[in-house]
Amino acid sequence: MAVRDVLARWAVRGTAVLLVEVPGGWAPRVAVERAMAERGWRSASSPADADALVVCGAPGEGWGEVLERTWAQLPGPRARASVAVPSDVTGALEGLAASLLDDDAQRADAAARDLVADGVEPGDDMHPAGLELAGGEDDLRDGLEMDVLRVPLGPVLPDWPAGLVLRTVLSGDVVVRARVEVMAGAAARRDPADDVARRLDAAAQVLRLSGADDLAARAVRLRDAALAPRTSSTQRPEDAPSPRTSSTHRPQEGALSGTSSTDRREGGASVAERRRSAGKVGELRGRVERSRVLAWALREADVATSSPTSGAESDAAQASAPANRRDVGLDARRRTRDDVRTLLLGLLDLDARDDDPGRRIRAALDALPERLVGVDVVSARLLVAALDLRTDTLDADDLAALAPREDDSDDDSSDDDSDDGSDQHMHHGHAHG
Repeated sequence: MAVRDVLARWAVRGTAVLLVEVPGGWAPRVAVERAMAERGWRSASSPADADALVVCGAPGEGWGEVLERTWAQLPGPRARASVAVPSDVTGALEGLAASLLDDDAQRADAAARDLVADGVEPGDDMHPAGLELAGGEDDLRDGLEMDVLRVPLGPVLPDWPAGLVLRTVLSGDVVVRARVEVMAGAAARRDPADDVARRLDAAAQVLRLSGADDLAARAVRLRDAALAPRTSSTQRPEDAPSPRTSSTHRPQEGALSGTSSTDRREGGASVAERRRSAGKVGELRGRVERSRVLAWALREADVATSSPTSGAESDAAQASAPANRRDVGLDARRRTRDDVRTLLLGLLDLDARDDDPGRRIRAALDALPERLVGVDVVSARLLVAALDLRTDTLDADDLAALAPREDDSDDDSSDDDSDDGSDQHMHHGHAHG
């Protein structure tokens, strides 16, 4: 018994936590990440990799089923907690540790679990273990019939915008159609002073997805330092960035912008302190520009978006396809490589401004289905992260337009009687009022 207790306590010291951020839960999620780092805990990459589930923010309508389905995928021993505000973090993590060490409760949980997937009938060959198989679909990117698979991305996905769901149709690993949905959370008051930290957080997500973990860790440290000066107007951590950074790089079209409202919390920070802080972000930006790992990742993403067909058949199919469809692959490769790099550098430009993030994000979500056509899944995740889609800034009308539909179809154009062979019906998003 004593040996088992020691092993259990040792295991809890390396707890893997699956974080689920709902719109409005950015501050709680960051607070949980900081507390996890202090404990030596790590973020889980999937439910199967997790010991604990933590919901950050207040879930809105529709989240109950998603969270229960995610919870059912965690192996035992397991624990779960909710963090609505940053002040709840300490108690929540202590509760997780205690729950994981409660042997009786874990045994009872294991005995009560139903490991058979809901809705799976014996002999259902088209949905083995509840999973949908690929099916044929005509007239895709190169005019050939190919197998496609309908795959929803989100809302429970690491380094992913809160509440975002992309209902994609994939040919291989390439997106041929997509629809955008946003699952709502409780409204959160926007604090312009958090803009710098949020852009650094988004940059860290892009860097992690690119495999540049050391640069991502630097971005996280700068993010945490930017959030630190809350109570003192004269003390500022050495790494805290200033929004008055001068930069030789200006954000390109589509790049994110910031706001100088962070000046409110700088207080009596000296010019020298602000310059030192700004230098930290400038140094990170320089490392990003020079990083061979990042350059390789973006180059590989660019190559990966090429058509899966090859040789004379591919050339003939591309030549016979309509011009707008024929150019999709080439445009997607250029767009992915250029956009991710431009957006990432824009996130690290502290002179950039974002005076109306809700409008910017709604426009980005409207354009996202079109931008993803011809892009592989990995590149799509990079692009989504680089866009810094702060779903908690959307207003009620936007959320109503983007709300999940009962109809799980990926095609919004089923009522379109057009049969002119155009590709317009393939490039769609959510329904507009």
